[in-house]
Order: sequence, then structure tokens, then C-alpha cells
Amino acid sequence: AAAHGPVALVLLDAHADTIAAIIVEPIAGNMGLVSPAEGFLEALRERGLTLRSPAETVVLPVPAVAHPADAGLGPSDVVILAMKSQHTPDAVAELARVAPPGIAVACAQNGVANERAALRSFADVYGIAVMLPATHLSPGVVDAWSTPVTGMLDIGRYPAGVDATAEAMSAAFAGATFDSVARPDVMRWKYRKLEVN
Repeated sequence: AAAHGPVALVLLDAHADTIAAIIVEPIAGNMGLVSPAEGFLEALRERGLTLRSPAETVVLPVPAVAHPADAGLGPSDVVILAMKSQHTPDAVAELARVAPPGIAVACAQNGVANERAALRSFADVYGIAVMLPATHLSPGVVDAWSTPVTGMLDIGRYPAGVDATAEAMSAAFAGATFDSVARPDVMRWKYRKLEVN
């Protein structure tokens, strides 16, 4: 599930196998930082992130900031964009103003234009094909409808290829209840998903 808003960013530090997300996983402490939509920041700070699945309900304490400038981004971080496509240009512009050189950006969005928009400001861009049966209707609450595998998050470089970062992200996703493959043709998978949406 993805938060909606112009700066809905999630981080993944590929070198520490740490997932941060509204792309949630039920292992508390494995999440990094979430930048929220309206009402989401307050809910995360006050109550944490509640993840409900057919198997269990867990509350995950997550640090949350209102802007990527407050995230303490480092050059080995990967920023995962997880918002509606119409918000991507503003999010990329905000991120470009505060991100260190060399930071990578991954697009966990249904559209296929987000990667191109990110590539205008960042050299290392990744596409994530998202198949995630989950809903986010209340601030701070995500309902994941599949267990023990929460969903599929395949990743690859944009426009094509696989590198060490894609492999590390795929391994981190796979270690956190997702099925994930590093795919050199991930954009083909994203276009295919458009056909089934």
C-alpha cells in the first residue's frame, strides 16, 4: 500500500538489509523511515504502523519525518517513491534539492513514466513491479490480504539491467515476507501489470 502525497517517500538502505516502507513487513525494527500523507505522520508518531494480515495484527514502531530533508539521507541509501504518479515530479524535485550525490531512486508505482521522471534528476533509477493485495484506508493502518507472502516486489534498473543494488533490494524484500526477483526487464513486467489493472 502506498501513502498519497507529494513527498511520500520510503527509504531502503541496501547495505544494511533494512526495508522502510508503507510497503510493510511484519518484522518490527526492520523498517527505516516513512514520510507521510496528511494525518499519516501524526498516526505513525502516536501509535506506530498497524499491519493487519490474515495471520496476525502487529504494531510496528517507525520513525517518521515530514520532509526528505529531515531524513538524514546518505549516499548509500535508496529512496523508494511510493505515491500516485501525478505526485512524482514534485517529490523528485524536493528530493533532488536535499539528496546527496549518488543516491538511488526506486519507483514502486503502478505507472511506467515515474522512472523516466526520476532519471531526469538521478543517475541510478530502479523500477519495482508491485503486486500487493493490501489497502490503506486509515492513517497508520495497512491491511495486507495475503499471508505468508505479503506480495510481489520485483526490481531492476531503469531502463534495463540488474546490479548489486537491485540484488540487495530484492534480497531485503524477500527477507521481509515478499516474493522478489531482480529482473533485467522489470519495465516489461510493469507494462504487463498495466494491462491487468
